[in-house]
Amino acid sequence: MKNKILPTLLLVFIFTISLNAATFVVNSTNDGVDANIGDNVCQTATFGECTLRAAIGEANFAAGIDAINFNISGAGVKTILPNSILPDILQPLTIEVTRNPARA
Repeated sequence: MKNKILPTLLLVFIFTISLNAATFVVNSTNDGVDANIGDNVCQTATFGECTLRAAIGEANFAAGIDAINFNISGAGVKTILPNSILPDILQPLTIEVTRNPARA
């Protein structure tokens, strides 16, 4: 009986974490911090701007295994040059760097 209960509990736990996860979409190569850390919205003081630094900051406060994706418009290769060391990643996080829908 124990062997059947454990996988079911594990599945429920993973499903619960997935429901709480947030996805933050970086749309700027700038290096601004999040304007209101912990509100589950990635946005710097510049309205609508989500930087990598701001996304990491928000992900550190959001529950679950969060994701950071990129959607930076404009032609050519995009480079993010932080002005200082980026914040530590304090929780499980997926960073999707293999595609950028704005350039697809």
